[in-house]
Amino acid sequence: MKKSKELTDQKSCMSRAKDDEMVFVLLARDWASPATIRFWIAERIRIGKNKPGDPQIIEAEKCAEAMEEDDVLTCPVCLLGIREPTSLKEGDPCPGGCVGVDGVTVKLGIPW
Repeated sequence: MKKSKELTDQKSCMSRAKDDEMVFVLLARDWASPATIRFWIAERIRIGKNKPGDPQIIEAEKCAEAMEEDDVLTCPVCLLGIREPTSLKEGDPCPGGCVGVDGVTVKLGIPW
C-alpha cells in the first residue's frame, strides 16, 4: 500500500497498530523488500495464520510485484532512490558517492 493510503485508511495495518506496538516499514527502493514480503507470506501460511488465496496474502504479493516493477534506480549501498525525470541512467555512479566493498564506485541499478 502506498504511504498516503496507509496513513489515511482506517483498516490499514498502520492504523490498526496499537500506539505502543513496534512496527517495521519496508520501502520499495530497498532491494530486499520484495523477498522479505514473500518470506512473510510463506511464514504466515506455514504457521496457519493465512491460506494462499486469502485477500491479505494476495495484497502482499501484489505489493512485492509492484516494488519489483518500480522504476526507481537504487544504490545498493545507501539505498538512495532516484526517479525520472533525471539525466541519470542505469549504470551511472551513485550521486551520493558510495563506494562498494572493493572501493569501486557503486553503479545505480547494478548490485555488486
